[in-house]
Amino acid sequence: MLEYALKQERAKYHKLKYGTELNQGDLKMPTFESEETKDTEAPTAPQNSQLTWKQGRQLLRQYLQEVGYTDTILDVRSQRVRSLLGLSNSEPNGSVETKNLEQILNGGESPK
Repeated sequence: MLEYALKQERAKYHKLKYGTELNQGDLKMPTFESEETKDTEAPTAPQNSQLTWKQGRQLLRQYLQEVGYTDTILDVRSQRVRSLLGLSNSEPNGSVETKNLEQILNGGESPK
């Protein structure tokens, strides 16, 4: 459903900006399973939930790449790991510091 809404927003933005329709291929609303099929599939839920979880993470990773947030998210994640481990904020490869990450994520000055 989120993917469908995202595609709709992109098409709307493209039409407003360029004045032409964006050809996104097959843009159709996702279908959901009925309640009856969900009840019959309950015993296999642990296997399906593991697969669904992995697919969800992959889809989220793809969305973040499209938006351009993958590097920022990875920097935040590594910064959090370093803070939990008690390591210093500086890194030899020049990663973003904590206050810069806060500014990026909050869209401006970080509250103090």
